[in-house]
Amino acid sequence: MAEDSKESLSCVLILILPMLTREQIKAHYYKLFLDDELSCRGFVNSFVGSKPTIKDTTSYVRPGRTHFPDNATSRVFRESFLYRLQLFLLVGVPAIALIGVIFQVGEERPLWLNRLAALLMLLALVISWWKTMQRKEHRRLEISAAGISIGHRHFPWMNIVGTMMVRRLGENKKYKLVLLLDNGKIIRHDVEYYYSFLSRSRRDISVAIEHFKSKVPGW
Repeated sequence: MAEDSKESLSCVLILILPMLTREQIKAHYYKLFLDDELSCRGFVNSFVGSKPTIKDTTSYVRPGRTHFPDNATSRVFRESFLYRLQLFLLVGVPAIALIGVIFQVGEERPLWLNRLAALLMLLALVISWWKTMQRKEHRRLEISAAGISIGHRHFPWMNIVGTMMVRRLGENKKYKLVLLLDNGKIIRHDVEYYYSFLSRSRRDISVAIEHFKSKVPGW
């Protein structure tokens, strides 16, 4: 029943959208987005009235302190080495440790068994590292004058009415990039993929968004 109500509301909005300004459309869809985020809170957070952290991408742009090359045609973000290293440590190391435990049943083992265990550990290490270092194209984020692309999905600026960063309760550093679309859809994409020691992914992504957004008529 709730889904039917949303669909009906979306149909009504499509009819009246031409009569609304972009800011009015953004305000409406922001309210729907906020309601959706609040509905994801746990019982304790709902009881005490805690709310998620939501920041518009404009809040990360500081005049005189943030600079973006005027001649740049796009900015591409890929998985950082730090993120891949963390992923490897979470997957590869436990796999190696498990193999070590399995083969450490008796105190005295034949030489061939030790060699087999070492070979399996090396194989697990190589496979884990190879899988970790593979480029994940569905996590590739590109921001350009044409819009925002996430993997193979593309969202033109004319269809985007709001861009922001959100951090849900209990997720200290797990921010998501949020795109509010003019058809009512909400796109969420993890920003932690791009963390590194020398960059601030939230700020860098926001600066790129605001730079290209400012060149779009009507924004």
